[in-house]
Order: sequence, then structure tokens, then C-alpha cells
Amino acid sequence: WNISTWNVRSLYASGASRKLEEELLKYKVEVSALQEIRWRKTEITQLKHFIIFNSGSAANIIGTGFAVSNKMKRYVVQFQPINERICLLRLKGKFSNISLVSVHAPTEDAEVGMKEDFYAELERVYDGIPNHDVKLILGDFNAKVGREAAYRPEIGLNSNHDLNNDNGFRMIDFASDKNMRVSSTFFPHKKIHLETWISPDGITRNQIDHILIDSRHATNIQDVRSYRGADIDSDHFLVRAQLKQKIEIRTHGKGAKRRIFATEKLKVEAEREAFGGKIEELLQRKPESLEKDDTDGIECKWNRIKGAIQRSAIEILGERKRRVRNDWYDEEVAETLKQRNDARQKMLVRKTRASAQDYREKRAKARLLCRKKKRELEKRMVEQMQLDYEQRRSRKFYKAVRNVKDGYQPRFGCVENAEGGIITGKEDNLNRWMEHFRDLLNSQNMMVNGQQGQIPLDNDAEPPSRDDFDGVLEFMKENKSPGEDSICVEMLKHGGERLKSEVYDLILKVWLEEEMPKDWAVSVICPIHKKGSRLKCSNYRGISLLSTVYKIFAILLAERITNAAEIVLGDYQCGFRKGRSTIDHIFTMRVVLEKFYENNLDLHQLYVDFKMAYDSISRIGLIECMKELNIPAKVTRLVNLTLAHTVAKVAVQGETSQEFYVNVGLRQGDPISPVLFNLVLEMAIRKVNINPGGSIFNRLVQHLAYADDVALITRSATATKSAFTELEEGAAIYGLQVNTEKTKYMVTTRRGRRFGDLLVGQHRFEGVRKFKYLGAILTSKNEVGEDISSRISAGNRCLGAIRSTLRNKYVSRQAKVTIYKTVLRPVLLYGSETWVLTVADEQRLNCWERKVLRCIYGPVVENGLYRPRKNAELYQLYREETLVAAIKVGRLRWLGHLHRMSEERAPQKVYEGHPGGRRPRGRPRLRWLQDVEADLMKMGVRQWRRRTTDRDGWDSLLKEAKALQGL
Repeated sequence: WNISTWNVRSLYASGASRKLEEELLKYKVEVSALQEIRWRKTEITQLKHFIIFNSGSAANIIGTGFAVSNKMKRYVVQFQPINERICLLRLKGKFSNISLVSVHAPTEDAEVGMKEDFYAELERVYDGIPNHDVKLILGDFNAKVGREAAYRPEIGLNSNHDLNNDNGFRMIDFASDKNMRVSSTFFPHKKIHLETWISPDGITRNQIDHILIDSRHATNIQDVRSYRGADIDSDHFLVRAQLKQKIEIRTHGKGAKRRIFATEKLKVEAEREAFGGKIEELLQRKPESLEKDDTDGIECKWNRIKGAIQRSAIEILGERKRRVRNDWYDEEVAETLKQRNDARQKMLVRKTRASAQDYREKRAKARLLCRKKKRELEKRMVEQMQLDYEQRRSRKFYKAVRNVKDGYQPRFGCVENAEGGIITGKEDNLNRWMEHFRDLLNSQNMMVNGQQGQIPLDNDAEPPSRDDFDGVLEFMKENKSPGEDSICVEMLKHGGERLKSEVYDLILKVWLEEEMPKDWAVSVICPIHKKGSRLKCSNYRGISLLSTVYKIFAILLAERITNAAEIVLGDYQCGFRKGRSTIDHIFTMRVVLEKFYENNLDLHQLYVDFKMAYDSISRIGLIECMKELNIPAKVTRLVNLTLAHTVAKVAVQGETSQEFYVNVGLRQGDPISPVLFNLVLEMAIRKVNINPGGSIFNRLVQHLAYADDVALITRSATATKSAFTELEEGAAIYGLQVNTEKTKYMVTTRRGRRFGDLLVGQHRFEGVRKFKYLGAILTSKNEVGEDISSRISAGNRCLGAIRSTLRNKYVSRQAKVTIYKTVLRPVLLYGSETWVLTVADEQRLNCWERKVLRCIYGPVVENGLYRPRKNAELYQLYREETLVAAIKVGRLRWLGHLHRMSEERAPQKVYEGHPGGRRPRGRPRLRWLQDVEADLMKMGVRQWRRRTTDRDGWDSLLKEAKALQGL
């Protein structure tokens, strides 16, 4: 098989990666070392026929890597990016592995220090390769090798040059020291097949790209030569070597293919009628085994319903076709590139002024055509986006906006194994993902000893009615990924009345008999990248897909659990509860910090993070918890049913792995999981000595929780330690473990005292001066400016991603304003209900908004010159509510909500309460309420407290505020 090295000069240019694939296929290269890739990130990108391993730099310069064919990628066991000049790739061989190092040495004119650093790093990498590996170094050494007799054992007799240059001496010294052979100068060839680089003027031609191999395996290389016909618009030629080295033969089975039906056809009335009619026809047929007995079991009844839906979907809807990539690389581009290559070949054979001029013209034409085709594609995409906006196809419109915002996302087809090696084969990938989630979701140290007690047999929960079922089915959102059975919500909604009746009867039967179909216990886990290296499984979170029919059953069950849970849950918990949100706790924290700081009191805060909170819950402990909290026994038994014998599969690249059992934790994506976690945390809180009544203003400790995000607020470090110790002990009973690294400690004080880390038993919690709590930045000085800066930075990143769309002339201004108000502005507005705005803050926010508006409305032509629009000109065009006005209206909305809130709620308690203490001398900071009251005074609103109790009247006031200029 063939390996090669090629300085491609750039893969950043339009169509370069596509052309690279064509040339490597043409010359039958399986693995190629690449130089000057010029991709910014170190990443792995899957192309159509090859996978690119790239070791890049912060800027689009240099960059080395490898192109590995799809046939060979399954043998890759390790890729190690060193820097932009060196990277390492290891392949699995039959008798010994093969290590290839791609290098790009400094030029001959580079500083001596740079050259020495390069070879020192190369030596370090080479010495780290296992001794038994076949070792090859390929790349652009910028080294001319002569024919000196003294170096003949390393360089042979067939170099293109008579004398070495400085880089040549350095390369030969390295080869001699490491007992390597410069294979590229060992094989006799024509001069034109030794040359690897041509100067811009076409006169100078050197052999500076080389392939080195360790002497022990030198005979494995059968031939090395350059190929001038390979064209990627580079001044280097392809250097190919024939390698005689056996690769380990691997045979793999295929994972099960996921089947996704074309449910979008159900939007057509004829298709809906055909689909519903087919299902009704199939459901009317009774299986022969049930003709004598009408009492069919749950499993059989489910299989009959599932079979009818799936068969109807296959016949009427068909499988959803894979979206064809809208590529600009067409036959015209391919023909132009072929003409460029032919002109280049003529110039290389016999360079004349005419041939050189012809090549320059064809080269320029090819570049211009590639750019033109790419721009035309972008134009078509933008025009389609505008058409979707005009025709109110909001789903497609925002999907197009999201695609622009996210940018190019390379396909990724490999991960690291537990030892750090790379896995590229599909089957091996699936097995690795299965092992990762199996170990993650069945952590033994999360188990709690003990046996589950007997659950009473009381039937103290009414079964769901048909109206309940219809309401849930209508409430469920469409366009959601289905579970293992491939049944979507749309199929149930448009499957006809007979199907709905059958599904309801099945759910009722499961409720009454407490037996569940096996398919309902299966979760399909889809890994979603969070941040960090895409090779590490730990940098992904799993999103579980459950059976749609099971989710209907679970929602009906969750309603019963929630009704019972609302009676027992404390006010500290705002997660997944009706009428509560993250703003409740963000506001509570800001007001507490504001009042403690104003009255010269210290406030100690410990932000507790649990390891894998939902995945570590003891199921035995959960059932005991539900019994202790007097959750109806019938509901408890049904919860126990949903968690018994649960299994999971992992879906990657359209295929699913083998299933594995999950014995710990709650099911991710299950509608009942959030409220079940709240019950467990409630029980853990009850185990500790924390008084749930009052607030931090009248006691030493207060705790807030949003799902698993827990904040302990105390008046002293001692109280913090005591409260945490009791919380940790109570949580451990149910399998929850504290994550020491992510748990942070912060103290708010104005006395100039310094507080470091907090030591509690075996834990050392880092002391911080600011912390992101539920998405909002809280600081030890209660400075809102930090949070505003964070929001503006996030807004700038979002603006940078969609700036091209906002400036595109094919998108209407109205559509651009819609994008701004629905995509950009919400990034700035999160948590803004709790802000106290200074004049400087308002100026910063207005400045950011005007920057966006200038992108939307563009410049003005004045006297034949472009100039930016002035502020007044922008607001004459933009007649909508300004960003600062939206923030102030949001605060007024929250004020009304706050005054209508129960006195037992935490935000209401801290809003009306006082912590004691004395305010020091000097002008106090502006309070939140004072800032909001100033807005009400501008509007001329009096007796506003009385008006907040009238929701409709307060909504009318908010509409007035939106229309008020200068708020």
C-alpha cells in the first residue's frame, strides 16, 4: 500500500479539501502526511473519502496533519498533535504497529534557535515512540541532501543535489543519531521524479520533501518518487512511497440502523388520511393467536399497536431521506480545475512564456470560479431564509439562522479509548460509547446498601381519564426525535381515532395491571458535545430518547406525583415547579447581597455541586423516600415499575450499540425524573438541622435550590461548615456525592477582611470573588457590572456568528430586526430583571445595541462616500422598544409578579425583610427598588403597590411603558 507526504500550501482555500481527496484517490494513496494545512483548530474532520487529522495553530498558518482513507482509518490507534510543525499518527499493524510523524521544518533562512528547537522537539517525540514500532518521518524538511560519501549509509546514491544545505546537515545528523535512513534518496529515478519543490519563477527545482524510516525496517519501503501530475495549486509535488507492511485484518459487524420516518408528509391532508386509514385497517385485524381469547396481554397489545404504526409508516410515509448536501463543487468547477492542471502539466514539461501565461490565466480563472460558486450558494441559502420568513415558515427560518450562527461543524467519526488511543471504526466507536455510558450510569460507589421495603397495595390514585390522555397528546410538541420504536408524536396525533383509543386502553391497562412493555424500558442515548476535545467521551453529555407512548404514560404519572409533591416540597426549591424560575433565586441572592452589603454585614455563601446528581440517585432510597413523604402508594408502585429493568443503547452516526442495563439513577429525558429528584433532595434537606421557615434575615442559615444547584447562605464560616456537613450526610443516604472541585465558597463583606478557601473535613472548597449562579454572575461586592459585562461578551460572540446575515443585502430589514429581537437580544436580557442600572451601564448597553443596528441598517452614502449612521438616524429607522427600555419593562413585570407572590416565598421574604446591622457613613448604593420606582415616577404612576394586585391593570401599564419614549 502507498503512503505519501505533500505540502498542500493551504486547505483553507475554497474546494481545496475536495481536490485533495480527488488527487489522493487518483494516485491510490492510503495515508498521506500533510503540511501547511492552515486550519486554525486542532481537530479531526471526516470528509467523503478521507479523514483529516490536523495539528493547527492559533492563526491560519503552517499546520501539519494526516489524510487517512476510510479503508485505513479503522487501523488508527493514536493521533498526537504536538504543535503546528509536528504531529504523530500510529496505525495498528499485524506484527508491529506503524508510527508516522508529519513534520514541517523551518526554512533554510530561519534563525538557528528555531531550527534547534524544532529538532529538539522532534527528538523528544521520536524517543517517545515504542521501540518495536515501524518508525517513519515524512514531510517538508526544507533540506537539500547531497551525495557525500561520508553520509552514504543514511542517504544512498540517488539524491537530486550534489551538496547538503544547512537543513540537510541537520536532517542527516538526526537520521544518523536515530539510526534512520533517508529513503527518498535511495531509489534511482529521473531527475523530474526526484524534484519535490519548484520556485515561483519555475527555474529552481529542489528535492526538499523527504521520507525517513528506521534502518531496521528500511527494506519495507519498495520505492519513493515524486508525482508532478498531482495538482492542488501548491509549489510542492506529491511524494509517494510504496510500503510493504502488513496491516492487522479486522472484521466488524454493523450496528443496528436507526429508522426515522418522513413524518413531514403528514402535513398533507391526503397523506394523513391514507396513513390513518391504513392504521385503522391493520388494527381491525386481530392476530390468529387471539381469536379465541380477547384478554390479550400488555406486551402483545403493544406489539400489535407498534406493528400497525410502523407498517403504515413504511408503506405510506417511507423513511426520511438523508439531506443531500447543497454543494457548490459541480461539474463546471471540476472541468475548470482539470484545465488548470493540464496547463500546469504543459508548463512543467516545457516552460515558455506562453505556457506560463496560460497556466496563470487558468489558475486565476479556477480561483475566481470557486469563489463565485461559493458566493452563489450562500446567496441561494440566504434567499431561501428570506422566503421562509416571508411565508411564516418559522421553524425553517430559525433553523437556517442557527446554521449560520453555529457555522461549519465538521463530521466527527472517532473517539479515544480509556487508555487515550484513537478509535475510528464504527463498530469500535459504538462499543466505546457503550462502555463509557455503561460505566457512567452504573457507578458502584453511588449504590446505597439495603433492600427495598414492601410498598402498600393501596389503589389511592385515580387512573387517567380519556380527557387526560387527549390533553397530554395535544400538549406534546411535534418534530421531536423518537425512541427505539421510531414512533413520533405526529403519528399518534394523525393516526386516527381508533389508534388513540387503542393507545389509551394500553396505558390504562399498564396503570391498572402495573406491567409495562419491554420497549418502554429502553433509552436511546445520543452523545452531545459540551466543550473541550471532541475525542474524549467525558466531554459529551447524553440525551436520552424514550418511547413516545411511554412519555404520554409518564406525563400522566408525573401529574399525580407533582400534585402530591407540591404539598411536601419546601419553598427553597424552584426547579421544575409551576410559576417558578431561575429568576426567583437570582433575585433572592441579589437582594440579600444588597441588604447585607448596605448594612455592613458579612454573608457567607457555599454553592454546592453534586456529582452526576440525576444519575447517582439510589432507586431503593427513592422508593423509601416516596413512602416517607406519603406519596400515594399506587403512584409509588408505578414509579418503581418505570425504573425496574431499564436498559439503554447508544446511537452514533445513525447506528445503535448493543443494549446494557442501567441500575442506578433516574432516567434522563423521563418526564417524572425532575419531580422525583426534588423529592429526594427534600428528604435529604429534612435529614439536616436546617429550619425551612423564615429567611437569612432572622436565622443563621438559609438554603436555595434549583433542581441540583444548591446554595447555602449563612452569617458565619462556622455555620457554613455545620450546614454543609449535615447536608452532605443527608444527601449521601440517597447516593448524592458532593463535587469538591465545582463547589465554591464566596464571602460578601465591606470590611476589607480577606477570606480564602474553606476547609470542611476532607474537602477544601475554593474561595472565589465571583461565581456564576444559575447563569448570572454574583460577586463578593455585589457588583452588577460584572454580569452586564458577561452578557455583553456573550452577545458579541453571538453577533460575530450571525453578522454576515445581518449585513446581507438579500435579507430584508424586517427579518434582520426579527433575528435581533429573538436571537441576539435574549442573550443580553437573561437575568436583567434583577439588575440595578447606572448611567454608565445604560450607555454600554445602548452602545452595544447601536452596533447591532448599524449592521442591520448599514451605512449612508453621502457625497459619494459611505459613512456610519448617526444615533438619531438609527432610532428613526428602528421604531421598536430599545434594549434598555426592554430591561426596565422586564423589571416592572417582575415587580408586579413579586407583589402578587405569596408571603411564604423566598423572594417576597427578602424583598420585605431587613437583616439588621447599621449602615456605615457615606452615600449608599442605589437599591433595586429605588431604581424601579424612578422608572414609575417617569411614567407618572402613583400608588403603584395597589395597582400590582390587578394583573390585567398591571399588564396595561407594561404596554404603556413599552410605548413610552425615553424610559
